[in-house]
Amino acid sequence: MDNKYVYLITGIFSFLIWILFYALRKDLRRKLIKVSLFGGFAGLISEYWYFKDYWQPHSIFGIKTISPEDFIFGFSIAGISVVVYDIFFKTTDEAFFINNKKIFGLMILMSIGSFFLFIDYLGYNSIFVTSITLIIFTIYMLIQRSDLWKEALFSGLIVLIMAFVSYHIIFNFIFLDFWDKYWLLSKTKYGITIYGNIPLTELLWYWTWGSFAGVAYNFASGKRKIPFSK
Repeated sequence: MDNKYVYLITGIFSFLIWILFYALRKDLRRKLIKVSLFGGFAGLISEYWYFKDYWQPHSIFGIKTISPEDFIFGFSIAGISVVVYDIFFKTTDEAFFINNKKIFGLMILMSIGSFFLFIDYLGYNSIFVTSITLIIFTIYMLIQRSDLWKEALFSGLIVLIMAFVSYHIIFNFIFLDFWDKYWLLSKTKYGITIYGNIPLTELLWYWTWGSFAGVAYNFASGKRKIPFSK
């Protein structure tokens, strides 16, 4: 199968999980859509850095160009990560704490600033800057809200497992040479793959993103988890 469709297939794979989550829990739909839209636009913006030093996959519009795949993937993975704990542990949200929307907004601005500083100016690789930034912000949120540690732990773990399964199917059975061709870290000291053709940096990103997204919504909105009953 043509490598030009790999990114699209990966996004569709995630979107199918998104649809399943949407169908399973009507009470989560508003949160799911709101966060997913944010993630979709973030996916478009983030490729400004990833295309420079991390990967350059084929897309519908070509190579090294913003494409619908960026929005589809960002939309899907953001929504999945923010509700995955609710889905697996049958919880929902209730207002309980004072919201931290201003602080969270500042964190987003700081993350963008860190990208310009550490990637564009200092030359560090975008995947590591992203992951370290996510870890730092997750730790900060957990210091402020110690009640969210389980959400961070299990959201990160579940998102990591889901990514591992999908990557195993896509890159160990269908597109075996994808990362050799389009991954800019291939054949470098950071180009480590495990269990066949699964890049370790990809799993690092999914774990840190899942942990961050798993607590970000409740931290920003001042909500906590409670048992869900139909």
